[in-house]
Amino acid sequence: MTHLQPTESTYVKEDMEEVKEKLNKKQWLNNLHKCAPGTNWKSIEAETALNKYYNQYTRLESKSNDVINIADGTLIGQWHERGSNNLAGSITHTAFDNLNNKLYALSSGGSLWKGSIDGLSWEVVNQELRFDNRFLIITENNIGESRIIAAINGIPYYMDISEGKWVKSFGFTNINSLLTKSPIKINNGDDIFYLAQESENDNISLYHSSNYGMSFFNIRNFNTTHLREITLAANVSTSDLFIIEQSSNVRSKIYQWEDVSQKLDLVNANSTIDFGFLGEVNLNVHPSNNDLMAFNKNNKLLKSSNFGETWTTVSTLPVTPWQDGLFISQYYPSKILMPNVEAYRSHNSGLSWEKVNDWIEYYDNPSVKLHADIMHIAEYHNGQTSFIVVANHGGLSISYDGGQNFSNIGMNNLNVSQYYSVKTYPRDSRYIFAGSQDQGIQRTIDFGEGTSNFTQMFSGDFGHIQFTNNGISMWTVFPGGLVLHYDDPTKSNFPNNSYFLESINNDVWLPPIIPSPYHQNSVLLAGGGFQQSIGSHIIELKIEDLGNMNAYQWPFDFSVSGGTLSSLAVNNFNDNIVYAATSTGKFYVTKNRGESFEEKMNGLTGSHYLYGNKILCSQKNSQLLFFGGSGYSNSPIFKSINGGESFVSIQQNLPPTTIHDLVMDPDEDFLFAATEAGPYVFIFEEDKWFELDKGIAPNQTYWSVEYIDKQDIVRFGTYGRGIWDFNLTHISSNAAMSDKPQFSTFPNPVSDYVNIKSSSRLNGKLTIYNHFGVALYSGKYNSKSDNKIDVSNFPIGIYYIIFEDQKGFQTNNFIKI
Repeated sequence: MTHLQPTESTYVKEDMEEVKEKLNKKQWLNNLHKCAPGTNWKSIEAETALNKYYNQYTRLESKSNDVINIADGTLIGQWHERGSNNLAGSITHTAFDNLNNKLYALSSGGSLWKGSIDGLSWEVVNQELRFDNRFLIITENNIGESRIIAAINGIPYYMDISEGKWVKSFGFTNINSLLTKSPIKINNGDDIFYLAQESENDNISLYHSSNYGMSFFNIRNFNTTHLREITLAANVSTSDLFIIEQSSNVRSKIYQWEDVSQKLDLVNANSTIDFGFLGEVNLNVHPSNNDLMAFNKNNKLLKSSNFGETWTTVSTLPVTPWQDGLFISQYYPSKILMPNVEAYRSHNSGLSWEKVNDWIEYYDNPSVKLHADIMHIAEYHNGQTSFIVVANHGGLSISYDGGQNFSNIGMNNLNVSQYYSVKTYPRDSRYIFAGSQDQGIQRTIDFGEGTSNFTQMFSGDFGHIQFTNNGISMWTVFPGGLVLHYDDPTKSNFPNNSYFLESINNDVWLPPIIPSPYHQNSVLLAGGGFQQSIGSHIIELKIEDLGNMNAYQWPFDFSVSGGTLSSLAVNNFNDNIVYAATSTGKFYVTKNRGESFEEKMNGLTGSHYLYGNKILCSQKNSQLLFFGGSGYSNSPIFKSINGGESFVSIQQNLPPTTIHDLVMDPDEDFLFAATEAGPYVFIFEEDKWFELDKGIAPNQTYWSVEYIDKQDIVRFGTYGRGIWDFNLTHISSNAAMSDKPQFSTFPNPVSDYVNIKSSSRLNGKLTIYNHFGVALYSGKYNSKSDNKIDVSNFPIGIYYIIFEDQKGFQTNNFIKI
């Protein structure tokens, strides 16, 4: 069920794209996943995802029941998707299945989707694996069925639609990861090519498949070691394939694939085109005449009719095209499109250019205007008409007239929202707020079931949502240190106050904020410093009685750590005690409200590759806290039982990953983690971590987590699949169960009938689950009646019995033999 929302105009920050361009998000993301030299964190995460996929494949095939059973019934719950439905995140690549007339789309989070080109029937094809953003090909296999080919960490995998299981392509036995570029199919998919290298210092190789992606082989090594210095291009009309390789700043080699001999011919060893020292090599083949087209370091658009022997200037491009380069229409050969923050088009083969629309126009007309950040442009034909599909940071748009007019086909159930922060409104839990990647601050009213449309309040990228003023007011952060404050975010899209952190030393893309205990309407910002300071300080932002915002800088400079402030927390029993962590894994404590800080590294000596993301303090124990962050060369999570004086790792059963967020349940029996590898829970009684997704929730980066006490919901924000709730239907702990009567089962083990007996009067519902959380029996239970249940047809294994009445739950188990 989808729930619509009332609409109000979106507040647009007109310089937000310019501000973001000046910041280095890529470097920040690399810092977040900090690890030792030679450690490839992406390969580690890919291996974790693949292990999950194959371990859970039997469950994925059936999906007959979505009940999750953790630690033999200690924790039982169900996953529910919440949205958004209408504010899609980034789509990075598309492909079209002509046999089934379906458009496929890759999201930035790595999930794969399909739908009709009217945009009304999107459904997820794969959310158990995370595919690379720019590798997606659909072809027909040798028996005439559709085959999808995607890549994980540069290694191709294929799936025949009739089979439904992803299989690794042959030819990569000793290769775990590749850096890739330019996957292209020719000859209707009989031949597939792409460029790759094992590491940034290795030579580039050309990989080729001649069996619809079942296997790939390295057929050519090039001299260059930079992917920016080489690219592929093909004429989709004639299936002519070309490669251009930069040999010097002003010279390039051009190759052509010879289809008959199945080899690469050098057709020009010395083409005079100047891509520059750090320029991105690019190439297009005109579909009507096989002319080569490229742009040089000065954005001059050039064409050649003689394999690059001579180049003629066509025009000067208004901007530098992004990685995909120019797109030339096969069905409208005079029309060219160009990706950048905004899309540009030419109606006369590149002689003149115009902007399709300003990015800011999207917010008033999202159904017909392109969203910012153009990721991929492609053209397809469904047997009746041709159409151009533009993938961007707001989903997908389609054009049936060569790029003149567009319609947004990503506004209905293309649920790929990328959330940094998701928070439920403390004053009214029906309201959910989300800080997204490029789709702004969002708000919805939760109807308790199904998924919802969201309203975009303020455009841009936002994270670290916090509430103050007894839960009425909201704060959030824009990249670089712009902090917004809303008096009441349920009543207006427009912030009441803002503060911009003018700091030179602020490499944390989204600086964290936490509620301040020193004033009911203030926050502590883990920022840089005042007036272009090069330091890294705590900034206290306070809404004064007259409604003005004032800023106060704490004296301690965390740049002494060799990094910047990256996480904060305040002791819940003594607000003079503040904990701070830095991007270099250093941990600090103040006991005098920031007058001085002391470094505490006992137990953290091996954590110099830890980027400190999250500090969580106990609500029940003044000395208990947790410290999490990047954990590929060290543990990602540490515990202190003495107020931060010393730490121990609690990584048991948790894969190497990055901790983004942590929360505990009110009784503090469970520690929930939002991680790069997915959702996890630490059960203190078991002293180890457990997977929570279990093939039901999407395998994504989970960026935020919160516990909604009144509803027993653990709410996660994912970076690519929106909001997912883990609704707890049963929580078992020693504390919770001590005052409840127990029931017994006999015989145990059992072969045919299991008897259930209670020493106390019980009247309620009884459910039996198998090890996978599938309910095999459900019925009424009354301790006065004969309670004999036939389990003779149950497979051999362990089973869990849950009794439920008005007072709560009880559990027991038995073994079927």
